[in-house]
This record gives sequence, structure tokens and C-alpha cells, in this order.
Amino acid sequence: MGTRIVAPRGWHCRSNIGADGTYEVAAYPRTAARPRGSHVRSPGDAVTLENGSACQGCIYGMVCSLLPSLPVVQANGGIYSCPAKPVREQAARLGRNVTYFYDPSGVAGQGDPSGGEDPAVGVLIATDYSNEAAAAQATCTLPKAESGVCEAIIAAALANQAAP
Repeated sequence: MGTRIVAPRGWHCRSNIGADGTYEVAAYPRTAARPRGSHVRSPGDAVTLENGSACQGCIYGMVCSLLPSLPVVQANGGIYSCPAKPVREQAARLGRNVTYFYDPSGVAGQGDPSGGEDPAVGVLIATDYSNEAAAAQATCTLPKAESGVCEAIIAAALANQAAP
């Protein structure tokens, strides 16, 4: 995925870029706290984009619960712990290494943020080559009445993708 995200007008935007090329971009209301990460109860609305490139442990954590058959997960399963996929989290494969996910209200799952009052929707894209994996994830968390906005934001993230 590219580094651009679409978010509601007037939101605050913040990004982090690691020395290894890993990055995160988050947009959220100016009065809200910054999202805290996947599988962590993080109330509030936000649009996030995360990309793991060289940090194989980071990629493992990003993909393990939704794409457990990837070689990077199989190779690192004894090194890192993987959060269990919440029972109420919904996921659907859109392609070999592309997964759409939905975390209902109150479910702290794959979405960053998720687990608050509003549902989270997103897409996880991964590549796993014999010697290195990469992954990108986009999440949108807005009130249920604005689910169409999230669907458009996630579609834009997919359209803007480049190999992660």
C-alpha cells in the first residue's frame, strides 16, 4: 500500500517511520487519543495504515492471527506469541494473501483501533517470499452509521496499494 490514507476532513494526522522502513500513519479526531495498536482495546475513531517491511517480528504480529499458514508465521511461531483471533471478529479472504476483516463494537481484534464503541473494518495484505515477508494493513473505525465512509476508505487503500 502507498503511504496515503483518506480520512474525514479536519482530523489530526501523525506518522512514525522506523529506520528499517516500517511505518504507521494515523488520522483521528483532534480531541481523541492516538490508536494503541491491534488486539488492544483502543476506544475512539481513527483511520490507520501500517506497513511492515524489514521487521519480521512486526510482520509476524500483524499477520499471524488472520494468515496463520504464511511461511513467516510458521517459521517464527516458536519465537513470538500470536494473539488469538477473537470469536466475534469476521474475516474473509479476498485473494491469496489479502484478507478483509470486521471487528464489531467491543471486539479488540485485528483493527487498529478496535474494541471501542464503534466497529472497525480493514484490509490486511501480505507477501511472503522464501527469505522475507512484508505486510500492510489499513483500518477504519467510525460509528456504524458511517460504515459506507469506512468501506470507501478501505477501497481507496486497496486501490492505492503497491506491493507491501
